[in-house]
Amino acid sequence: MSEARESPLVRTIWVINTCVDQIGTVLFAILIITTIKQKRLHGTCHLLLGIYAVCSLLSKIQILLPFTLIMLPGTGKIPRLYCALIQIIPVGGSMNVFSLMLVIGADRMLAIFMPLWLIN
Repeated sequence: MSEARESPLVRTIWVINTCVDQIGTVLFAILIITTIKQKRLHGTCHLLLGIYAVCSLLSKIQILLPFTLIMLPGTGKIPRLYCALIQIIPVGGSMNVFSLMLVIGADRMLAIFMPLWLIN
């Protein structure tokens, strides 16, 4: 075994990690579809949660490139430019998650402390 990625233990751990991570992918996709389909879920907080689900879905998809490179036979190396181009959107979505948490928290705080403001 010249490389750690050829180890059966490493491959098994990657498969388990990716499978568990993709459960979140399915659940975030269901949340996005539900938010779009249900007219009652088009309030400010629900739309923010839908956008949060999109960004989290992008971060869940981000693990698929390294998983593919570990599992496929060969050197497991791709040019840095291709790697950067493939990963730029999922990384951007991952970075947006924390700012969305802050905005959702501020929206909920306003809804609790100033309920008359949010009445239509």
